[in-house]
Amino acid sequence: KRVQEGGFELAHYNYEILGAGGSLTGMNLGGTDAWEVVLRVSARDPNRAAIDRMLRELAPLVTAGPPGVTGYTGARSRSHPVLAYWPSTIHRDQLKHEVQVKTAGDWAS
Repeated sequence: KRVQEGGFELAHYNYEILGAGGSLTGMNLGGTDAWEVVLRVSARDPNRAAIDRMLRELAPLVTAGPPGVTGYTGARSRSHPVLAYWPSTIHRDQLKHEVQVKTAGDWAS
């Protein structure tokens, strides 16, 4: 909402609460109290100024929160180009299939 109030509309954004079931769509942890969670925020927009505005809005959350912020960021994040996972396929003829059957003791030695 604050990004919108700043005059920007993000093309895509995602908020996940890791550790409390927030990243598992449709999952409910049954009201259990989580001892610790991680808030992960990501956004994508062709306008870098929109992303930078979002980051400026997150800075107070990080600096006014509990000490010891961990994860991907510090107090003042900066925007980065999108890095994405791009699955692909290769033809099965290019793979060498191998199966090894061993006991647990064989694997440990």
